[in-house]
Amino acid sequence: HHGTPSASSDKPAAEAAVSAGIGFEGGKHVMFSYQWDCQSEVQSVREHFAKLGIPTWMDTDGGMQVDIYDSMAQGVDNAFCVVCFTSQRYQDSSNCQLELKFAKTRGIPICSVKLDGKGWKPSGWLGLVTAGALWIPLYKDEHWESSIDGLCSQILKHASDAGLQPSQGAASGIRFKRGSARSGK
Repeated sequence: HHGTPSASSDKPAAEAAVSAGIGFEGGKHVMFSYQWDCQSEVQSVREHFAKLGIPTWMDTDGGMQVDIYDSMAQGVDNAFCVVCFTSQRYQDSSNCQLELKFAKTRGIPICSVKLDGKGWKPSGWLGLVTAGALWIPLYKDEHWESSIDGLCSQILKHASDAGLQPSQGAASGIRFKRGSARSGK
């Protein structure tokens, strides 16, 4: 496993999310786009997000059984953000390429997680689609917690940018719903 969260004097986004009980209304989720060879790493991130109450979507949710293209489209269309877990194998995958390009054309914000270290950099279609994105490195275990916290911060920013504003939910902490940031007064 990747370790336990470390105590800190400033409250990281992940801890804030846990204490707030974050959820998203309207069936919106964070979609995980990844190449199957790194499924265990992605599942670790997903388990961490589940503890934070951040809903995620992966192809292992049973959605890919009928039609892979319909399932990918549904995963993208219901996402307020896509997290792509990049590597050379991700870049070489035609399905990953199709999925991420579809998200880009739909205007879904993309958070890029880099799984390959050792100097690997995205190129070609992946370099173009993720140009300008802040890369989150997840290839070093000693930085795993801080990387996940950075990813959480990006996701919460995208939720806010998508108009998913916090409101107090009944006994469930903060929930996000569509709406303006103004109070209407």
